[in-house]
Amino acid sequence: MKNRNFLLAIGLIWAMSINAQTGDAARRVHEALQAFVSSGEYNVSQGCVVNSDAVTGSKTTVYDFSQVFGVEGTNDTSILFPHLKELEQTLRSEAVHAREVMIHDAKEGAPLASGVLWLFGNPNVSGKYVFGNKQNIRLLSFEEPDGFRYAVILVWEQKIKTDQQIGNIWMMNGTIYEIYGKKLDDSPLFQPYSDTQAMTATLKYNTDPSAPQTYEELLAKVKQACQIYQRETSGGKTAAVVVLHKMCESYPHKLTQEQYNTLIGILTPFTETAAGQKHKEMFGITCYTLYKKSEHYKE
Repeated sequence: MKNRNFLLAIGLIWAMSINAQTGDAARRVHEALQAFVSSGEYNVSQGCVVNSDAVTGSKTTVYDFSQVFGVEGTNDTSILFPHLKELEQTLRSEAVHAREVMIHDAKEGAPLASGVLWLFGNPNVSGKYVFGNKQNIRLLSFEEPDGFRYAVILVWEQKIKTDQQIGNIWMMNGTIYEIYGKKLDDSPLFQPYSDTQAMTATLKYNTDPSAPQTYEELLAKVKQACQIYQRETSGGKTAAVVVLHKMCESYPHKLTQEQYNTLIGILTPFTETAAGQKHKEMFGITCYTLYKKSEHYKE
């Protein structure tokens, strides 16, 4: 058996595979990742290629996911939906076949490595990521035939916030990097990275119901909250409509007539079809809140 070298000081474990089945292990990880994306859990995106090299076929694909909803009868922030749970468990089980491994749970505190660089010797496919202090981290890399490397970085943050009106609001926020590329030498794919000013771990849309800073973000959050409302049970519906109102109320800018009309077109049907009079009234109040922020409103 090959020796293993553990660099615990930076929280990264560079581990040689204990058998020759790394290709199968990488395939199983990829399949679990694609199953998660196909499931649509946590509104996961379909993936965006952020860097690539046409000559070698190397590329890095990023997937974002987030969700806000109500929780009843639990304060457990470690709950995972089935497909994400399967992906996380696959990463753990395939770690024995990986060349490089990092597993960190948020309950352990801030990660000892504040970030990582992945280096292929080609700037078009190399990259970096800075970890958030409260993120769970799963990182694996595998050696593929002909000098290729396959790696996945899964990070996510979960928390429960207490709302005075409805109780607990459960929030999930995460991202995945899927990395495939031609490595020019036998050095590790990942190196520690600590320049926190170069990049942050903030996702495209923060799931906290704080003020959206752009109309595009407001529109995306309104659509997301309405989608959550439609598929949730009673407690989740109440949480969704309360979060929706807070987001709209905290939007700091004036809405043009066109922007207002678009938002009202999404929300107005719920003033008639929402579950129960209270929810209908809350949607109506949200519509009026947006009206007061629009060019239609005259003081």
